Amino acid sequence: MTHAYNDYYLPYAQEKLGEIFELACFVENMDIDEFSKAFCKSFISKAFEEGDPIYIAGKSSSELFSLIVNKPLKEYNPAMDRTAPYWVGWVLAYTQWLINKPFEKILSNYPCSKLLDDYHLFHEMDISKIAEKISNSFPYKSSLKEWREKRGLSQSELAAICNIPLRTIKAYEQGSVDIAKAQVETIYTLSKALNCSIEDLL
Repeated sequence: MTHAYNDYYLPYAQEKLGEIFELACFVENMDIDEFSKAFCKSFISKAFEEGDPIYIAGKSSSELFSLIVNKPLKEYNPAMDRTAPYWVGWVLAYTQWLINKPFEKILSNYPCSKLLDDYHLFHEMDISKIAEKISNSFPYKSSLKEWREKRGLSQSELAAICNIPLRTIKAYEQGSVDIAKAQVETIYTLSKALNCSIEDLL
């Protein structure tokens, strides 16, 4: 799986997004889902998705929040005890980095209010558990199938062109066999037949 950006910046992103959500809910008394919509519409969400150090490491939480809601805000001093909204932002930053999907897609599938409901169950567990739950909530979508259909090929036609068994093509598309674990030659052959990159299929 290709992560969204270098993991060096991940702790910065998690801390800042946690503080931004805490600030929205506890200082500004905003509804967490309403704030998450404002965040997704702002250019700040794109900066976080790309791990842009100018924003995630170079600006304070208050500055980032002000850019999201387009209004000035007094300096924010985060609480020593982390709150549930902080945890939501912290988890969101990690999950976005891990699965490399836009925040808007993640939150349309798994809203902040739902994450907030998960707080008491998951906040003391390893973060990978809740990230896996969010990731598994997405319906399985095969890149191989998407590219095959773009090229107007049936499974049988692709199997014949690539000299790969039809059952293997079906298994990759259904997700019962992970295409990322296929031999390099197999993925290369498929990418050439579909006129896409190997990364596109993974």
